[in-house]
Amino acid sequence: MSHPCLGRSPMSLRHGPVPPSRIASGRAVRGGELRRVAPGVHPQHYWTRSSSAGLSRWSSAGPLLPTKNHAAVRSKVRRRLLWRRLGDMEVPTQAVWTGWITFGLVSLPVQLFPATRRRGVDLHEVHAADGFPIRHQRVCQAEHREVDSQDIAKGYETPDARTVVLREEDLEALPLLSKHVIGILGFVPVDGLDPILFSRAYYATPHGPAGQRPYALLVAALARAERAAVAKVTLHTRERLAALWPRRDTLVVQTLLWPEEVREPGNLGSTTPVTGQELELASLLMAQLPGVDLAVLHDDYAAALQQLVAAKESRGQLVSPAEPEPTVDLMAALEESLRKAAYHGRTPD
Repeated sequence: MSHPCLGRSPMSLRHGPVPPSRIASGRAVRGGELRRVAPGVHPQHYWTRSSSAGLSRWSSAGPLLPTKNHAAVRSKVRRRLLWRRLGDMEVPTQAVWTGWITFGLVSLPVQLFPATRRRGVDLHEVHAADGFPIRHQRVCQAEHREVDSQDIAKGYETPDARTVVLREEDLEALPLLSKHVIGILGFVPVDGLDPILFSRAYYATPHGPAGQRPYALLVAALARAERAAVAKVTLHTRERLAALWPRRDTLVVQTLLWPEEVREPGNLGSTTPVTGQELELASLLMAQLPGVDLAVLHDDYAAALQQLVAAKESRGQLVSPAEPEPTVDLMAALEESLRKAAYHGRTPD
């Protein structure tokens, strides 16, 4: 079978750089893994640069430009290792952090496990012309060759453009207390935390018999006071603010963004004044509309994607949902909404 791009068998293909405009997403990967790399291809055609805290991945010979896809694959495999299914429940199998929580002179050993999971459909990057997968490599810029994972370290760029190579053992020696200790700095009302600061949630569990009693005490004290503890913790080479509060007799460690990481909205909102009558009708409408049970809501994206794939395979047509029209008469729209809400809210005799 000839390949539409190069006129040779797909399994003997050489990789070459694919323009971004020719990369698409595929529902499933077709064909085998292509291993050969075209000589002389500059590594920048394969990689996009991203960094965290000024660190990027380096080999002993030079810099590596990280790939988003490679990180996503590693993250997906890691998520599978952290949890396993036991009957109808998922139970943690591997902690992402082990250390101590301290408040006053009380200290308790804990482990952290992810409290959330990402659900959805995974799409793969494919060549739009033939549907074959796009493979990213870890390529050294100096030697123009792929580098094994054990030869990759972190690189910190100094103000005078020098690069200091940091290996795992160097980062382990980082003089930072929050690498192993979540030290409680104080307490705030739970409703006093701005939700825009929330980042990632973890469950903290007592590690060993010595942590059981102080753990139960901290959870009970926070629940009784209806307050959250504020602390700092270092996860994945970054120190974060964290809020600790109880959830179903379990301590949640919610990492927070630093205040300087949050952008202010500026003039993104509307400065148009509203009338008292409009505000009164809007308040009545909010009171008329039913509450929402989040547990019964679900993600419709996967089902819509299945419809798209089926239509593409059968060359059928999809009917897109109608988009709303701009509201011209605000008062008339509010009054009609109230009438409909009142009608649907009536109970039969």
